This record gives sequence, structure tokens and C-alpha cells, in this order.
Amino acid sequence: MTLSETDELGELLSSTLNQQSTIQQNINPDESDSTAILFTTERIKLHENTVKVSTRNVSTDALYDFDNWDECNWEGDYDNAAVTFKIASYNNTFYEFFYTDNYKDTSNTTATWTGNGSLVFAAGTVQTAQSDTLTTNLGNITRAKIVEIDGTGDYQNADIYLSNDDGVSATKVSVGTFKTFTTTGSKLRWRIDNKIGSGFPTPFGTWGLAGTAMTITKLKLVYEVA
Repeated sequence: MTLSETDELGELLSSTLNQQSTIQQNINPDESDSTAILFTTERIKLHENTVKVSTRNVSTDALYDFDNWDECNWEGDYDNAAVTFKIASYNNTFYEFFYTDNYKDTSNTTATWTGNGSLVFAAGTVQTAQSDTLTTNLGNITRAKIVEIDGTGDYQNADIYLSNDDGVSATKVSVGTFKTFTTTGSKLRWRIDNKIGSGFPTPFGTWGLAGTAMTITKLKLVYEVA
């Protein structure tokens, strides 16, 4: 423990003892049995969120219970599916903590997207995780950058890709470096593979590729719009 850490610990203990003494003096000066409640404050860090706006054509749907003027009760099933109109992140910054699958591409993800704060890749098999579309109707995404990725295992050596055309073409990127897209597109996605090492091509396939165990708990990316 460093000297500064020792000083901070001493200040914390001193503050706690002072709080205990103050409560005792104010609640029960005679030091007999008593009950006291101590309220403390805690700092909570909030992250900006991503907003998805959807629209639906309801021109052919019907309402019922017209006598309940404070309610809008639809007939049951909608005639038309909802259509995503716009997806945008505050300050063009997207966070993924893997507590929900709102932005998981289910069809193209073989890794385990747990839904409780982690993305898990198993050892011995090549697995992929891909996001769903992160931006829509914002204009051309000219470049993007993986700012930060946290986890355990060999996640720092994972292959990471970005695409601005909804995954049609993807380019391998490095964490902390902007990728300028040569394609034109407004639909940003990321992809992560646990394929570590280079392969050796043969007529029967590619040898030398093996999935490595790793867990990712946070991903942060930023993007720029023309």
C-alpha cells in the first residue's frame, strides 16, 4: 500500500469514527442502547444510451372500446410490421455492456451473448459475435473507431471488424485507431472473432486456426457522419 493510499484509508476511518460519535451524541448521549439510521451518498456513473425509433402504418387497423376515451385499445394484431426509422447514439458514441440483446445480430453470432454483462467465446472453436445495425438514417458514416474493449482472457488479440454498409463488407481494425471507410453507407456494425493466429491454406481448408477462450464485458465505439 502506498503512502497516499494509507493517508486516504486513515481519513476514511477517521470520518467513520466521527460520524459514529456524532450520531451517538445526537441520538443517545447517555450511551444506552438505541437505534440510529445513517444515510450515505454514492456516486453512480451513467452512460449515454442509443435510441431506436420505429414507425408503423396503422391505417388499416381498427380500434375498439370507443367508449373509453382515455384508452387506445387496438383490435389485437397489427396489420403491418414496425419499421426502424432511425438509430442514433448521443454524441455519436455507442456503448455495449452485454446486459441486453437489443443490438445483437442473432443470425450471425455463435459466441454466447449472456445478457448478464458478458460476451463469452469458448476455447477450441472459432466463434463470432456481430452487432445488429447501430445507426440508421444519419447520413454516410465516414469513419469509426473502437475506443475501448474490456474483458478477460485473450480478448486483446481478438480480430475486430467494422462495417458501414450493414455488414456487407467489413474491415479489420485496431483498438484506438480510426477506420476511414472506402464504402458509402449509413448502417454501422461491429464484429469480433476469437480466431487467434494466422492460418495455413491447404486444398482441404485452412489449418492453424483455433478459437481461444475469452470474455468481453464492455465495448465502446465512436463514429463520424458526413
